[in-house]
Amino acid sequence: KVEPKVTTQLWFSRSGCKWPNVRRHNSDCDEFSGEKAWSKSKLLDVHPLELRFPYCPNEPIPCSLHLTNNTDENVAFRLVDKSGKSPWCFTKLPLCGIVPHGSTYTLTVTMKEEMKLKEETDFDLVIQSSLLGDKYIEVFNDQSESDTFFKEAKLFGNMVHEVTLKAVYVQYGEITSENISVKYNPDSLWSLDAHPTEPWILTGHNSGYARIWNNEMKFLINSFKVSDQDAVSCVKFIARKQLIVAMTDLAHLHVYDCSCVTKIEKISFERGDYGTSTLLAVHPILPYVLASGLVLLNWDLSWKTTRIFESEAVTAETVVFNTRDTNSFASGSYDGEVQVWRLDSSDPEYSLIGHLKKVTCLDFVTCGDQQYLISGSYDSTVKIWDLQKRECICTLEAMSPVHCVLAHPNLPVIITGTEHGIIHLWNSTDFRLKRTISLGGGGPVITLGCLMGSPRVVIGQENAFFAMDIHDDWGGQPQGRDNFIGLLGSSLEEALPAKRHRQW
Repeated sequence: KVEPKVTTQLWFSRSGCKWPNVRRHNSDCDEFSGEKAWSKSKLLDVHPLELRFPYCPNEPIPCSLHLTNNTDENVAFRLVDKSGKSPWCFTKLPLCGIVPHGSTYTLTVTMKEEMKLKEETDFDLVIQSSLLGDKYIEVFNDQSESDTFFKEAKLFGNMVHEVTLKAVYVQYGEITSENISVKYNPDSLWSLDAHPTEPWILTGHNSGYARIWNNEMKFLINSFKVSDQDAVSCVKFIARKQLIVAMTDLAHLHVYDCSCVTKIEKISFERGDYGTSTLLAVHPILPYVLASGLVLLNWDLSWKTTRIFESEAVTAETVVFNTRDTNSFASGSYDGEVQVWRLDSSDPEYSLIGHLKKVTCLDFVTCGDQQYLISGSYDSTVKIWDLQKRECICTLEAMSPVHCVLAHPNLPVIITGTEHGIIHLWNSTDFRLKRTISLGGGGPVITLGCLMGSPRVVIGQENAFFAMDIHDDWGGQPQGRDNFIGLLGSSLEEALPAKRHRQW
């Protein structure tokens, strides 16, 4: 075991510097001034100082690193290995990002599956952090942008705080709650759904396959080919009918018997004028499926088209049924407009204007007696809409294009997933950011799912799946290996076609 070593390095401007408003956790800090006060109150609290990697044969080994921002400003960070040994041991280094003010950022550091730390291994892992200022609004777009930021910080004498970490190999008996497991999925994910009563997760993939997993995301229960030509863009359980529905790119709806995974029907329909994006939503109590082009299908009438909803807005990108008002649903369009509809009218009831780019995701959340609509957008914001006043009451800054949103049914939590593989946890009571989680190199966060009656949330990235428990204490941290589990990759025996590219 390598003993941890913690060092602090500060770069100071010779002409003076600006001191941020630091939240001091030690009253003794107030007795200091200048350099002593700054070294006492770090930009980021880093925990743990020793990364403990359990040995898992033939599996990548991730470990969580928690960064807490002590200031009232956003802080940029990067994790680098000054020894130069990391390319042979870690899946992705350096890692970089931005920790919002007054919040905690959980960073996933993953060791390659063929590596095993030895006692003589001596990495020089360093967390560097510096005040972001007003220079960057969103996350670093790539590593070079982060490198440029820190080079300029050193060049212009801005303060950069450093904390040195150690990587340690541990046996299974020494595994702590911070350790997780993950395997990356070679068949790109396009869609995901969690069964409301059974311990099943349904996924749709680029290869044209759909798969059913157990809710621990460890075991593949079934895998079936939906299409030879198209990706499976949307998948849903219809639990009360024991059906699975899968939508492919060419507006084909495939219906399967859930118990034996046998295809029952393939429905083709003409999309409405409201765009060409692939959509799929199942009504919570009525026999309706809302499909691409805002076409309403009734499965009790042999999947007959009962209504096509029309609008002057351009392509519908996302849709969600209102679980509280079952005669209502909402849609989000390519031009940034959100529209609220009634099932008994082909025209929208009203529109909500505010997003600057396309709306990618929607969900409803209830706080007390009040219901709100949540919308995520490619403009890197999440908006909370008051449906009675028909206005935005809060805008959440996600700092990256938002792909998915989920209001937890049992906890006061709103979860958002972004283009840069970042998860944000927000309090649905006061809409404050509580935690940021970076899942590493799995790509954009495509979709989110929640297992009913459980704190477990399923997170689907383009090339990796995770499951984690959300707790009342907002930790969002894995409580043992079974509470933060990466999904096993798809069978290598399945021939994968040329990769299709998702259009965001």
